Amino acid sequence: MEEKDTKKLRKRIITIALAAVAATCLIVLIVLLVRWQWAEKLYEEMRQAALTMETETETESETETETETETETEEKKPVIIYKDMPKVDFDALQEQNSDICAWIKIPGTLVDYPVLRNEKTDDPFDDYYLDHTLDNASGLPGSIYMQPVNNGDFSDHLTVLYGHNMRNDTMFGSLHDYENPDFFYEHPYIYVIIPGERKIYHVYRALNFDNRHLVYAYGTDNTEGTQAFLDDIAPTSEDALVFPEVGETISGDDNLLVLSTCIGGQSGNRLLLVGTLCDTQEIKK
Repeated sequence: MEEKDTKKLRKRIITIALAAVAATCLIVLIVLLVRWQWAEKLYEEMRQAALTMETETETESETETETETETETEEKKPVIIYKDMPKVDFDALQEQNSDICAWIKIPGTLVDYPVLRNEKTDDPFDDYYLDHTLDNASGLPGSIYMQPVNNGDFSDHLTVLYGHNMRNDTMFGSLHDYENPDFFYEHPYIYVIIPGERKIYHVYRALNFDNRHLVYAYGTDNTEGTQAFLDDIAPTSEDALVFPEVGETISGDDNLLVLSTCIGGQSGNRLLLVGTLCDTQEIKK
């Protein structure tokens, strides 16, 4: 009789313990969901407060290189590469957080965020914003950020931005859309706005890479390191996600932007979206 009572007691204890674990997991999940929704609401409020859309489509400045004879006899036909380029009120943004150094937008994705760079640290490889939002609250989803080793004006030969691979595709989660060849070729531009200037990067590669620390491995501002990176990500098959015409023209002398995020179930790898600077425009006040 005592043995049966003991077994019943054990089962009851196990049931209670499992119920407690399940309840704890549910609470944690609810807290995370609320946290993610709150963070995205914060970013949306920031977009509404600090962004306005261009009223006219901007065009590539290369049309100015046409000869005088051509411009006299033919109407210029500019190549349109600016579309949905936002105007950014950096004064308003930096009132909320002085570490905001840029805004990044990729048309056709959910990437539409401020870029943060921790100015309050002596560590060149600081990852504070990996797990802090722009209001300095800790936890997911963190922020889109660069490490202080990179210049906040994106002037380095190799600039790397980091963001979490969120399951709801926020932050850098929607970069995984570039694993689809059709999407890759239909969305070739990355927009970066910094105070006083707008930059356009042409996507060159989307690839599964190892998790090495890129700016530590290759440096940020030397042509040899940048060329070594380009060599390491060179396409190895005909079906690689790459714009060949871009790859034929870039070298270690160019300015590259790399967006890095995790790959589900592959802790030793990262998805990299690599772009090369193809156009800049001064923002007139």
